[in-house]
Parts: sequence; structure tokens; C-alpha cells
Amino acid sequence: MKTAGAGEAASKIGLLLLAISLTAALLCPGIAHPEDSWLKEFEAVCSQTDDAMDMTKDQLDQLVERCNRLKPDIEKQDEITKKVYLKRLDSCRSLYEFILETKYKQ
Repeated sequence: MKTAGAGEAASKIGLLLLAISLTAALLCPGIAHPEDSWLKEFEAVCSQTDDAMDMTKDQLDQLVERCNRLKPDIEKQDEITKKVYLKRLDSCRSLYEFILETKYKQ
């Protein structure tokens, strides 16, 4: 009977931990990547800029409010992510507000 060496045992433990981590990531994606929720909301809000001119006042008001609620979540991110996404969020919000002002406020 051959005894496994320390390196082989460590390798097996490493593979076991990797398998457990991957299983947890697949079964509980919210735990593995909680930051995705703000990113999904960002994409949902800012993906509507092409249709903004055809939106009602209420739809535009809701998008501006969603931008306002999203800002604190983005401010919690690392510096580079925060800088990029805050700039993009501000651009989306500014467009929605501009359309509100020009189209609905006379």
C-alpha cells in the first residue's frame, strides 16, 4: 500500500475547496457576486436612453429617481469602478432631466 505524500494531499484538499467554491457560486450567485445587483440596475436604467424621447413624464421621473437611488451603491465600489460608473450614471440622469425640462416644463 502506497501512502500519499504531503504535496499530493494538499493538492486533493485544494481541488476539494475549489469544487466547493464553484458549487457555492453556481447555487448562490447572490452570495458569490453581491455587486451584480447594482450593476444590473445600472444597466436597466441607462439602457433606456435611446427611447427617452418617446417616454412619458412619469417614466422619465421614475428613471431619474432610480438613478438617485443607485448612486449610493456605486459610491461604495472601488475607486476606478466608482469613477467610471458615476460619470456614466450622471450622463444618463442628465439626459433624462434634460428631456423632462425641454419636453414637459414650459
